[in-house]
Amino acid sequence: MRPLEEGALIETDVLCDYLVSDKPSLLRMLLRNVPCYTTVINAAELFSVVHNEHERLCVHNLLGGLRVMGLNARYAITIGNLTREAREAGCKISERDAIIAGTCVASRLPIVTIRWKEKYRALNSVRVVSSTELSEFNKN
Repeated sequence: MRPLEEGALIETDVLCDYLVSDKPSLLRMLLRNVPCYTTVINAAELFSVVHNEHERLCVHNLLGGLRVMGLNARYAITIGNLTREAREAGCKISERDAIIAGTCVASRLPIVTIRWKEKYRALNSVRVVSSTELSEFNKN
């Protein structure tokens, strides 16, 4: 897995928080310090909830500042293996979560999420960036 300084995959909850919150944004701090990636799945989730042209433009502008990763055959193998291993270990995993987690593993990126840390921590091959790590990183 790459160190945080080399990049992180940003989950939809962090992206939504950036778009709707008036508080200082975790994403804004990350964008100042590390290459930020997200997936086409996360991007589609954002576009699926826009209600008007202004919101669509805000999502479009946000995604313009990130590296949006598509899916390819190399990721399919990793996603399939991760899904099978999780289910064999008794973890329930949705196809959506398997795609996001598998993309992290295949690209060797840690994941940044606010609300879904535990579901990703249950998958041994996915590195979730901790709040402590983010706090320490933000001090530098």
